[in-house]
Amino acid sequence: MTAERRLTKKMRAAYLKSPLRCPWCRSGDIDSVSELKADSGEARQSARCSKCGRCWTEFYKLARIQEEI
Repeated sequence: MTAERRLTKKMRAAYLKSPLRCPWCRSGDIDSVSELKADSGEARQSARCSKCGRCWTEFYKLARIQEEI
């Protein structure tokens, strides 16, 4: 695994813009490692990068609902 370091504001912004890439090494080889858990309008799921081995939790907030017709 790479040297220990925390996410910077720049790294967070890049990840939020392109969330299908690891926030540390920018690899696209990431996997969900847990089921989506939801409560109180928020959901979370753990992810792991296969390249650098970093793990993180993604948080999702319900923004809207659209009826399927």
